[in-house]
Amino acid sequence: MTVRLRIDHKIMKEVDDLLKNSKKIQAIKLVRSETRAGLRQAKVACDHRHAELTGKKFPNNTPEAILTSPWCVQKIVMISPDGDKIELNLRELELKFLQEGTRVSVDEVADLLDLTEYIKNWQSRGYSGYVTEKSDVADN
Repeated sequence: MTVRLRIDHKIMKEVDDLLKNSKKIQAIKLVRSETRAGLRQAKVACDHRHAELTGKKFPNNTPEAILTSPWCVQKIVMISPDGDKIELNLRELELKFLQEGTRVSVDEVADLLDLTEYIKNWQSRGYSGYVTEKSDVADN
């Protein structure tokens, strides 16, 4: 069973930079602080990530832990009631929905705001921590 230590894309880049510059201990500390993982899991995950970065084969086909980054919604493209294509980030989208309040029903505005809230909550669930799951693809 492989534990997936989920970290934000920015933190993954920091970990990668530390590993590339032979600062493994700092990378492990960063992973631990972001995920609340144990020392062994963070070390194995960093070793696995280092193997990925250098193109070397990881000694164990099924590592105990790996680092992953979640999907992230940066922008959403929507079609307005007038047929205009609008590309906005989540904050801009919420403001646009609130501005549309005079043109659409209050219930529709509430539903649209619920949509943006759902996306934000979905994103925040995957940013840090660890998720235990069986790994069918161990060499990723």
